[in-house]
This record gives sequence, C-alpha cells and structure tokens, in this order.
Amino acid sequence: MENNTVSQENYGGGFMGFIRGTQSLAAAFWGVGVMPAIILMLAAVAIAGSPYFLELILALTIVAVLTRVVAWYSIFKCRKNTSSEAYTIIALIVVGLDIIHKAVMWSTIFIIGIPKLLAA
Repeated sequence: MENNTVSQENYGGGFMGFIRGTQSLAAAFWGVGVMPAIILMLAAVAIAGSPYFLELILALTIVAVLTRVVAWYSIFKCRKNTSSEAYTIIALIVVGLDIIHKAVMWSTIFIIGIPKLLAA
C-alpha cells in the first residue's frame, strides 16, 4: 500500500523551507528579508499619528526584531542554494552588516532614547 502523505522530514517548500534552508537564496533575501522590512516600515509610518503610538511602536518593534532574526537565519541557511559563490559571499556580508547595524541602532535607542522618552 502506497503512502501519499508528505512527512515533515522531506518537506522543502513554504515557510519551513526557509528555516530548513531548502529555498533559494534569492527568495530568502527578497521574500523573508527585504519585503517584511518594507511592510514594517510602512506600518510604522501609518501609525505615526495614532494616540496609541507608543504601544503600537513597541509591538511593531517586537515583530521587527523577530522578523530580522528569521531573515538572518533563513538567508544564512539558504546561502548554499545559488549557482554563484559571489552571491553567497554577498549574502553573508549583507547579513553581517545588518546585524551590526541593528546592534548599534538598538543599543543607541535603549541607552539614549528610552530614558529621554520616559523623562518627557
């Protein structure tokens, strides 16, 4: 008797394909890295005039941090799925620079920005 169900071990598509590293590097970079960042930026602009701005921006920040970690991991895992070694190197450099940028940005916000915001 033939079993037609797809097991989790050999499933390579969808979102879990990015986590397992079976999707293409381009899809990981653009689909998991760039597009969510653009959507989150547009959401931040949209909530700028809201009376619940601080609560919404905090929630948006949590979502942004989670999406960045998933994007970094996905790009790292999918880096082998390209025909060009140069794209692999570029992807790793971009992820490394993005991690450094986010570390500096968030440390600045927490060290300088939050105390000033709470003091106001």
